[in-house]
Amino acid sequence: MTSQAGAVATRPMERFKQELALRMPTLQNALVGTGMPSEKFRANVLAAVAANPELLHADRASLFRACLDAAMLGLMVSPTLGQFYLVTFRTKQKDGTYKLLVQGIPGYKGYIHLTRQSGEISALYAHEVYQNDTFKVIFGTDKHLVHEPKLDGDRGPMVGVYCAWKFKDGSTDFEYMSKAEVDEIKARSRGPSGGPWGTDYTQMARKTVIRRAAKYLPLSVQKAAVMDAAVDQGAPTYIDQETGEVIVEEGEIVDITDGGGAEAATQTVAQPKETSLDKFAQKVSATLPNTPAPPGAPASASPGPSQPPGTVPA
Repeated sequence: MTSQAGAVATRPMERFKQELALRMPTLQNALVGTGMPSEKFRANVLAAVAANPELLHADRASLFRACLDAAMLGLMVSPTLGQFYLVTFRTKQKDGTYKLLVQGIPGYKGYIHLTRQSGEISALYAHEVYQNDTFKVIFGTDKHLVHEPKLDGDRGPMVGVYCAWKFKDGSTDFEYMSKAEVDEIKARSRGPSGGPWGTDYTQMARKTVIRRAAKYLPLSVQKAAVMDAAVDQGAPTYIDQETGEVIVEEGEIVDITDGGGAEAATQTVAQPKETSLDKFAQKVSATLPNTPAPPGAPASASPGPSQPPGTVPA
C-alpha cells in the first residue's frame, strides 16, 4: 500500500521530466551565447521543481515559459543560488475560479551574474549605508563615493543604499538612493507590508538601487530590471521568444506566499499572444498520458495558450 502511494506521488515529477526532455531543444537555443551548459541548466530546473512541488500543479505552459525566461537571461533557477526564482500565484478566471500560474523573478545575485556575464563590467556590488558609517557622495566633474562601515559598535539605523560598478576599461560609476526613496518604491509595490519586503528588506533595497542604475548597465540587466519592477508592481511579465523584448501584461497578480489571500482578490490579467513555445507545449502535452493530481492539489488547466508568468519575492 505504501509502495503504491509512493509511486502515485512520483508520477507528476516523472511526467515533468519527460516534458522537460522534450522542451530542452528550445531551452538549449535560448542558452546559446550565455555560457551556461544546457545539462547544468536542466539539473537546476529539476532541483527547483523538486524543492517546490506546488510548481507541478501550476499551469505547465507558464512554468516552462518562466524557465525559458531564465534561459534567455542565462540565469540558474536554483533557489539556493538566488539568481532566478520560480514563484506560483493565482489569477481569477472569468468564471470566478482561480488558475495557478508561474512567474520568473530575477534575484539580487542574478543581477550580479548578468553584469559579469556581459563582459562589459568586471565588478558590481551593492551595500546599505547606516547612520554611524563614514559615508560621502561627491557629484560633479569628480564624481566619487566613499564608504567606511563602522566595524565595531552600533552602526545605527539604515539611511540609504548604493550600488557601484567597474567597467573593463577601469572607469567606475555608482547609484545612490536614500532610505526614504527606497521606501517610496516599497510603498508602491504589490506587497509593501509582507512578502520579500517584509522578510528580506535589505536584499530588496539592494535590488531596487540596481534597478535604478540599470539604464547604465548591460541590456540583459535592463531586461531583468524591467521584469523585476513590473512584478513588484503586480504585473505579470515574460520575455518574447522571437524579439527578446520584455512584455509587461496588464492586470494585477496575487501573492500566495502566505498560503492564502487569493479568494479575496479581484484579479484581471490580459491574455498574452500565443508564442511558438505555447504551440509546442500543446503538441507535447497531447503525446503524454494524463496523470491525476494528488488529493487536495489545485486542478490543472487544460493544455493550451496560458497567461504569461507573474508574482513575487526577492
